[in-house]
Amino acid sequence: MHILQRQPIDVESTLASLTLAEKISLLSGSDFWHSQAIPSHAISSVKCTDGPNGARGGRFFNPVPALCIPCGTGLGATWNPDLLYSAGQLLSRECDAKGAHVWLGPTVNLVRGPLNGRGFESFSEDPHLSGVLATAIIRGVQSRGTAAALKHFVANDQETAKMSTDICMSERALREVYLKPFQMAVRDAKPKIVMSSYNKVNGIHVSESKKLLKDILRSEWGFDGLVMSDWYGTYGCTDALNAGVDIEMPGPSRHRADKALVAIISGKVSRKTIDDRTRKVLELVNATASARVSTKESIRDSPEDRALNRRLATESIVLLKNSDNILPINPEECEDVAIIGPNSKLAAACGGGSANLRPYYTSSVFRGISDQLPSNAKVHFEPGVFGHVLLPYFTADHVMDENGRPGVSISFFNEPESAWQTRKPFDQQSIPDTTYQLMDYDHPEKEGKDRDAMSLPPHVDYLVTAVLEAQPNAIVVTQAGNPIEMPWRHAAKAILHSWYGGNEAGNAVADVVFGKVNPSGKLPITFLNRLQDGPTFLSFGSDNGRIYYSEDVFVGHRWFDSRGIEPAFEFGHGLSYTIFSTSNIRVAEDGVRVDVKNTGRMAGAEVVMLYVSHDAAKSGQKSRFHRPLRTLVGFQKVFLEPGQEATAFMALDKYSTAVWGETADSWLCETGTYTASVRSSSGNLEVSFKVEKDIYWSGA
Repeated sequence: MHILQRQPIDVESTLASLTLAEKISLLSGSDFWHSQAIPSHAISSVKCTDGPNGARGGRFFNPVPALCIPCGTGLGATWNPDLLYSAGQLLSRECDAKGAHVWLGPTVNLVRGPLNGRGFESFSEDPHLSGVLATAIIRGVQSRGTAAALKHFVANDQETAKMSTDICMSERALREVYLKPFQMAVRDAKPKIVMSSYNKVNGIHVSESKKLLKDILRSEWGFDGLVMSDWYGTYGCTDALNAGVDIEMPGPSRHRADKALVAIISGKVSRKTIDDRTRKVLELVNATASARVSTKESIRDSPEDRALNRRLATESIVLLKNSDNILPINPEECEDVAIIGPNSKLAAACGGGSANLRPYYTSSVFRGISDQLPSNAKVHFEPGVFGHVLLPYFTADHVMDENGRPGVSISFFNEPESAWQTRKPFDQQSIPDTTYQLMDYDHPEKEGKDRDAMSLPPHVDYLVTAVLEAQPNAIVVTQAGNPIEMPWRHAAKAILHSWYGGNEAGNAVADVVFGKVNPSGKLPITFLNRLQDGPTFLSFGSDNGRIYYSEDVFVGHRWFDSRGIEPAFEFGHGLSYTIFSTSNIRVAEDGVRVDVKNTGRMAGAEVVMLYVSHDAAKSGQKSRFHRPLRTLVGFQKVFLEPGQEATAFMALDKYSTAVWGETADSWLCETGTYTASVRSSSGNLEVSFKVEKDIYWSGA
């Protein structure tokens, strides 16, 4: 692999030497992935690559294979910032191999509702968890010279008509919920790039919003990087330039070039504005000069990378249910294993759209389970039903037809209804006679289209129910980036949720099923019983060109807590094969500490979560603000051997008790008594503290 590094340029002297036409040329991409180069001024192009769960490279067709890490919600389920920092470094190395200076990620839009087709790219429904994890992965990516593009700023929380939809919300919801993870990442990770979103917010496209891009992002938060449009996410010349979009992507330009020159001549855009936009492009060229990118897209697939990716996948898996401690399974006790379901042999590595890539390799659940079983175990497979939208990729190196010649034969059948109505889901083997059964399903999720429902593909629920009736000890493994309905969950003894797990998806499931890894994932999103229970049931999707965020600050778990609605599986839920206890909670000026002990027989990890409640919200007393019952303000993941004890610490800062005061147009720490609640698998511990006087401030 040939490595290319660039020499930094003197930004101000280079800017002064450029002609107006050259400056304007730098404000648009040269093609789909590159910025414009001007060799006569030693200005190199900068190459971008999607994200968000790998580095895809520049080719859509027959792409160079790439690493695939778990999807965003899977990473969110790890609740492990240190691990995400390592993931960021891994992604940076992948960007180097693909010749890319910019990784187009992470996605930190919130999973506002379960139907967002692109929700799997995001980390969580919670702004604090999203902000912490975004900060970690950006730091990892940028530690090696790759630039991260924080996206999509802001409120790109649905796919339907996203270019024209006006997101209508209160200023308080905008600040406390939707801008919050961006604010945290900009302040704590300093991303080199922020990507503007397609949609409008309160009547103005984000790419044309001076309030969002200039007043908040740059002036208030102090962001000094480059603002990049989403692909085809600018809708004119003048407004986007004046609002602060530095570069229009992709190229060639649609809204700049000659139009920008006319805007300058007519006085609608100043030369200073052009200089400001150009300066940011030149600064990005310098910021990525140290990146050791390959001159040709190449493959890098090392054992060390596979091990880290496998850890990402295993830590993301959430054990939702484990009645009678049916898991883990001792593989040596397995004689007959039935693996049922369409995704058992189809590795659901990633979702669609920007997240889609050609992985180096994949591991299906069938292969992962089979590889860890003893050689004398009988393994049976039955798809039962088919859940894919598109036919799966061929994974064989070569194929033969029925006559032994290279090629395939394809037949189409219009099967009469009677033929499949009477067919048993698994008629090759008596299910009650098999030792264990694993069932695995996915739901297609992708950019550009929202989901129609939370339900699994047709007939899947019937299949799961039928198998559970025949064998109550069947283990259900689900793969989805968003919440799914589980009408059969009460009948299942064991349920594992494994997201889109990347290259190591199947191996990770097997590691958890057989106890090689103790599950430590916790849900970063709420799994609803039904769509009608959620905060977005009446307000997801465009209403005559608008979407009203009527739930205000009561997003995700805040909604369920405040309304007393019990979900199928709550935010933060996740079981372990061991037992933890928490004790001795105490609060100080810097934060909350609590002792955590592993009282079980297996090493494992516990996620300790810190929530803060204003006593007025808990008691129903009058307050200036209608607050959530509890707000996540901190967490720590603690790894413990059997019998080991450690102290978990979660910081408290001014934002831990803050609300956005719309009248004062600033943050406010309100006088009153607050309760700090530590939640874990062992229950809740609470301690109170007081804020003696109101404190107002602005900024990051």
